Amino acid sequence: MEETEVNRHELPDHLTGGHAQHIEAALEVLGETLDRLNMCLGLLTWGLDAGSNSNRQAPFANDLGALACFTRAYRGLRACISLCVHGYYVDVEANIRTVYEAAGLGRMLAKSPELAEKWLHKGTWVPDKDVRTFIEAQVLLENQESPYQKYYKLASAAAHPSASSTVPLVFDEAGEIGAQLEPRFDESRCLSAGREIMVGAVFTLFAMQRASADVSEFPTWWRQALRFSHRALVDCAALLPGATLW
Repeated sequence: MEETEVNRHELPDHLTGGHAQHIEAALEVLGETLDRLNMCLGLLTWGLDAGSNSNRQAPFANDLGALACFTRAYRGLRACISLCVHGYYVDVEANIRTVYEAAGLGRMLAKSPELAEKWLHKGTWVPDKDVRTFIEAQVLLENQESPYQKYYKLASAAAHPSASSTVPLVFDEAGEIGAQLEPRFDESRCLSAGREIMVGAVFTLFAMQRASADVSEFPTWWRQALRFSHRALVDCAALLPGATLW
């Protein structure tokens, strides 16, 4: 049988099919949350620009490592926002864990020069459990249960192909079995995912502030904006137990 070349213009859009309708609905639902996220990203941008400027000549390993990790967290937040507005809510939950890991590691490396040297120059892997222990030692009272550990379990359930994160993808709205190849807009899940990202953004901001040698390195307006963002999370704290670990 003679082979024929497939005209790519005749194929259905498997790349972005269904995305546009989700963006419009998501922007309407997430208006206030997106405004707050934009402000958080602006605060992170200020910190990353300041870190870049101070590290242009002979940077220390801990400073460069922290800058790299916070940059990874920033890009992760933007990726999560894109996933959310396109309707990929499960993938938001999976990717927000990377934001937490990057921000937490940035905070740890900034305060651990020897570890930063190994991480940067030898490629030494730093397990996230070590990062969690480092942060918890700074913020938890003795014998206090770790909210970070609770969050990590929740995030891991979404990051891995568990039944809870995958089986819903093969049922339609009527409960019939059928692979759901395009995302469906869900107002409740969209709001929840947006708030999870907001919590991750504020966590990253606090990690960046804690990573600095002196909090006064951040201008008054920056710290005031962070406090405002933190207060706005009162209704989100129950969503991500790790949100209390500033």
